[in-house]
Amino acid sequence: MNRRIISAAAVTLAAAVLLTGCAGNQDKDAVSKVALQASDTVKGQTKQVAGVWQEDSGYTALVRIDGKNGTGKYSNWDAYSLTKKGDSWTIKRSEPAYDNDNPTKTPHKATCRALAQTDEEKDQCSTLTD
Repeated sequence: MNRRIISAAAVTLAAAVLLTGCAGNQDKDAVSKVALQASDTVKGQTKQVAGVWQEDSGYTALVRIDGKNGTGKYSNWDAYSLTKKGDSWTIKRSEPAYDNDNPTKTPHKATCRALAQTDEEKDQCSTLTD
């Protein structure tokens, strides 16, 4: 009898954890969609979400825009801070992320530095690991 109760509790707990994880994925998917829609492109450019990270007040996202011009291939990076309003996600801030912050190798850190508004916030970005 006790095994059945423990087993039922374990199944309930596993289902709750699974559902919580799925809700997070739905938020990440929605945030990605909003960030992609906000990134402007011109003919010949492609864009993709390079990363989405949950923060205290919502999510941050990094979008990579690739293109080609007369001098060769290039990538531009747009960083977004998003918050939830009602049932949807909205952009709170957007800033370009720069190559010197190495968004290819450290996308989370580059996103943090792009959105940081003070030197103290930029310093806190150095603790992030990608």
